[in-house]
Amino acid sequence: MSTLTMNAKPPRQITGRMVLIGFIVFFGIIAAVNGVFMYFALSTWPGLTTEDAYKKGIAYNRTLDEAAAQARLGWRSAVVFDASGNIAVRLFGKDGAPVAGARVDVTLSRPLGSEAAEVLTLEEAAPGEYTGRVAVPDPGRWKADINAQLNDDRYRMRHEVMVK
Repeated sequence: MSTLTMNAKPPRQITGRMVLIGFIVFFGIIAAVNGVFMYFALSTWPGLTTEDAYKKGIAYNRTLDEAAAQARLGWRSAVVFDASGNIAVRLFGKDGAPVAGARVDVTLSRPLGSEAAEVLTLEEAAPGEYTGRVAVPDPGRWKADINAQLNDDRYRMRHEVMVK
C-alpha cells in the first residue's frame, strides 16, 4: 500500500444538522435583504402624489363638472412660441371661428425640475389671437398652461412647447 491512500481523509458526510443550518442561513439572508429593501422603500417615499389629496378628493365632482362644461364649450387652442420671446395663443370655438374678446393668461413652466413659473396676461392682437412677450427661456421643453375666460365660459388647456 502506498502512503497516499493511507493518509487520505474520508469524505465529509452531509448530516441533517448541516442541511438545517444551510436552510436557516439561506432564508435568513433573504429576510435581511428584504428588510433592508422595505426600510429604504418606506423611508424614502411618503406615498403621497399630491399634498392635499383629501381636499381634492372631496372636490372631485366639481372637477368633473368643470371638465364636462369645457367639453360642451368645444374650444380649441394652439400655441406658437418663437426664439425671440414672442408667444401667441389662438383660440377657436366649436364651429372653428376665432374666439374674440376673451381674457387669456399663460403660465410657462418646465415639465420637470425647476418650480419657477412665469405668468403672462396676453393682449388680443387679432380676433382669436392673443400675444405677449416673455424673457427668452432656456432651450428645451416647456409647459404652456392656457386659462381663457369669456363671460362665464372658462377654458383650460396644457400645451407642450419646444424652445430651440
